[in-house]
Amino acid sequence: SLLLAGKVGNGKSHLAYAGAMDRIAAGHGLMVLDEKALQSGLMADFWSPEYTEARARIVRAAEATMLLWDDMAFQPARHKGDRQAEVAMPDRLVSEIAHLVEQRYSHQRPMLITTNASPEGLARRLGDAVAGRILEMCEQRIEFVGYDWRRTAAEDG
Repeated sequence: SLLLAGKVGNGKSHLAYAGAMDRIAAGHGLMVLDEKALQSGLMADFWSPEYTEARARIVRAAEATMLLWDDMAFQPARHKGDRQAEVAMPDRLVSEIAHLVEQRYSHQRPMLITTNASPEGLARRLGDAVAGRILEMCEQRIEFVGYDWRRTAAEDG
């Protein structure tokens, strides 16, 4: 498994999706899991279609041969002064993510993960055990540094 980490707008998702397209073009299976959509669905009412679909996505993601998990430990923007305030992830959401990570870990199914969180941030958002499993699974970690190319493009253009 591979972890692509770094600040917003450094190209992690762009690179991950390019790799995913190459894998699909080569005839290999791959599932994409967008954590923003997953969080939204899992936080809906238990009996809603959104929640049911999110749960079904987790089952498919656990069983997928290869998983591209985009924006793991996503944190909605909430600003406190000039700094982004960290918000605790709801227990219900952490529990679902922990289950998915454990399923992939126990069956040794690879993942390509993008995240804005540092290893410490993953531990704060998901707990030490889940973050530890993720970091153990990801033999390779690439840290993206630099400027936010989306913001720069918007300012230039």
